[in-house]
This record gives sequence, C-alpha cells and structure tokens, in this order.
Amino acid sequence: MTSARLKLAIERLYQHEPTIRTFVVQDVEYTRKTRNKVLSVCQHGGLETDASALETAKIAGCAPLIFFFYKYGRQKSVPESIDVAREVYWYAATKIHGPFDAHKALTALLVSWGVP
Repeated sequence: MTSARLKLAIERLYQHEPTIRTFVVQDVEYTRKTRNKVLSVCQHGGLETDASALETAKIAGCAPLIFFFYKYGRQKSVPESIDVAREVYWYAATKIHGPFDAHKALTALLVSWGVP
C-alpha cells in the first residue's frame, strides 16, 4: 500500500458515501480538510526529530482514522469503509518504522478502543 493509493481509497470512499462527511463518532468528524491533515500526520509525522517520537506521532495519526472508518462502516453498513480502515491499518503496520514495533503498538491501541 502506497501513500498515493491510500489517499485514493479514502477519496473514493468520500465520493461514494457523502454522509461520511457529517458522520461523528466520539465527538470526531472528518471533513476533507481535517481528514487530510490527520492523514498527513499518519504518513509523515509532524515536527518530531526523535525516531520514537516520530513513530508515535504517525501511529497517533493513523489510529483515529482507522477507528473512524471502522465505526462508520459498522454503524452505516458500508463495507468499503471497513476496507479503508483495513488499508490504513496495513499501511501503518508496514510503513511506520522506528525503534519499537508499530504493528504491535497500533493493534494494542485499537483493541483498547474496541476495534477488533
């Protein structure tokens, strides 16, 4: 999964499911603008210079997107959204590298939020 492919999958979901633009879960709503900001952190991190802080920032960007797309898919019966949640998950699990296991940290965080 590349960054470009991930962005395209998310963009397609927003085109196919216009109600996602107003969906709110845990007081979070992702407009195109906010979604793109969070996705950028997921993919690139922020201003962190330390490897572990950068890895943590990326996970902190990806996890809420996964949660949001998963919850939307479940609550609105939209398999495409669950697929996008999986794509964000696998992107994060395979593309985020740092001093600890991003896959393990992301999985633990998501499970604690009720995402299987």
